[in-house]
Amino acid sequence: MNLATAVSASARAAAGPVVPTAEELAVLGRRERLAVRFAEAVNRGARSKIGAQAFLRHVGQRWVWHATRRITHLHGAEVLHTLDPRRGVLLCSNHRSFFDQFVLMAHYGRALGHLPRLFFPVRSNFFYQGPLGMLVNGLMAGFSMYPPIFRDPKKSLFNRYTQARLVELLAQPDTVVGVHPEGRRGKGDDPYTLLPAQPGVGQLILEARPTVLPVFIHGLSNDIARQILGNYTGRARPIVIVLGRPLDLALDGLPNRIRTHKQIADAVLDAIRDLGAQEREIRGKLASP
Repeated sequence: MNLATAVSASARAAAGPVVPTAEELAVLGRRERLAVRFAEAVNRGARSKIGAQAFLRHVGQRWVWHATRRITHLHGAEVLHTLDPRRGVLLCSNHRSFFDQFVLMAHYGRALGHLPRLFFPVRSNFFYQGPLGMLVNGLMAGFSMYPPIFRDPKKSLFNRYTQARLVELLAQPDTVVGVHPEGRRGKGDDPYTLLPAQPGVGQLILEARPTVLPVFIHGLSNDIARQILGNYTGRARPIVIVLGRPLDLALDGLPNRIRTHKQIADAVLDAIRDLGAQEREIRGKLASP
């Protein structure tokens, strides 16, 4: 996640409710504005969000869990029961597959015993630029792939809203926001070599002060049909999820500037990298006779 902002997101969130301004919406195309407004309606309305959460719990979470449960190994789940439900949780994971967050959602909720209010900010490409993307967002995530992040520099003004909205969401209890500090999917041969951390995650942490929970996930394929088949045949490689303990980042007194944001993001990525070393060890034991 890499958000370009020029004003304090926390100040805007404190003045809330945070809504896109006419200026921010003006940089988007017609289809993008329609998609944003629809996602806003679903995620902001009390009844609509309850309905979306019910869909996730009874449909989305359930089928993803059943499609991966035979090959998924979750480690560190006990930490979920120590989290303060009054604070928002920023779930920070590495990014190798298109389906990382879906699987994390399913197994996180299953281990916790209930499904928190979920939000997964995503790049606008595909999900907010056409009807197929909106359909996938709805059917697979109950429109929780929200709010969008725009990579096009001409549309980066909208990201000021996204950052402030995330700060606002993380101030609400029993809320989980899932992000990838790398900002994009790693495509290299080595799954344990992570891309550089993006400062937007650090800014979000500094301004929202959520519980920061690092996680490393590995083993997912980008071929969803083969992945599901492998779960039932037992021929797919194991999916290993390692949850870390909440990070103590000592944020008090730090200046709100991009250098600080990058340092915070780097610290989070270091924690994820350490969990990767644990995952490698766990995977090695699974492969042992």
